[in-house]
Order: sequence, then C-alpha cells, then structure tokens
Amino acid sequence: MNLPQADEVYDVIMAVDGVTAVYPARAGWQNLAGAALGAVTGVQPPAVLVLPAAGADSTAAEVRTRIGVSSAHRAPDVCRDVASAIRHHCHPLSVTVDVQVAAISGPRPS
Repeated sequence: MNLPQADEVYDVIMAVDGVTAVYPARAGWQNLAGAALGAVTGVQPPAVLVLPAAGADSTAAEVRTRIGVSSAHRAPDVCRDVASAIRHHCHPLSVTVDVQVAAISGPRPS
C-alpha cells in the first residue's frame, strides 16, 4: 500500500476549522539545525512527515505535524479534528497521528 503524499496531508490539515498554520514537524531544537542546513542548501524541512510505521507492516503509517490554532477554537478539539481528518484521508491505512500545537493566534484571514 502506498503512503499518502505529504502535500496532500498538508492540504487536509489546512482545511480543518481552527488551523491557522502548519509548521515543520520536528521539535524546535531540531529546527535550528534544519534551518541552518536549509539556509545553506536551499532545502526546507517538510511541514508534514509521513512515515511507514515501525516494522514491515505496509498497511500502517505515522504522520507527524505541528500546527497553529486560532484562539477562537479549543486547541485539544482542533488537534482531535486534525487527527481524525488525517485518518479519514489515509483510510484504509492504519495511521498513528502526532499533532502538536506550535502556536495559538488570532483567526486565519479569510
């Protein structure tokens, strides 16, 4: 089974009500090294990581992302909605979703 493309999953995430941005999926201290490497090479870290699950099971995947959430929404609810939207998009794969809130800000401009 094929893994979904990261840009497809990015679009799914951005379509969730309350999401204002998608940030690189790595932790902050890893972003510093990635930013430095990106400045030198011109390659930026992906906003969404789509990885095969540990082991050889081709029907499972892991998706990692960091999002911005509108202050008009409850962050836990938005995270659950993002995870649900990703799982729905990736069906029939069994997907483990890691969603972290990187920022809470005003609503996304229309």
